[in-house]
Amino acid sequence: MTQLITGWRDETRQLLLNRPRNLEYKTIADETGLSVAWIRAFAVGQSDNPGVVFVETLYVYLKAKVK
Repeated sequence: MTQLITGWRDETRQLLLNRPRNLEYKTIADETGLSVAWIRAFAVGQSDNPGVVFVETLYVYLKAKVK
């Protein structure tokens, strides 16, 4: 299945890929409740349907870390 382009999902992915280098996937997982496996898959686009709640959780978390 090919992923459709969505600005919000893609912005979240860019926030993840451009996060501070000292912010590890394990820390993100521990602080959000998302799994490291899901975060890794999302980062490289391997999640065909990542789910609105998961993406929103990650988006809100990363936006707060970038401030």
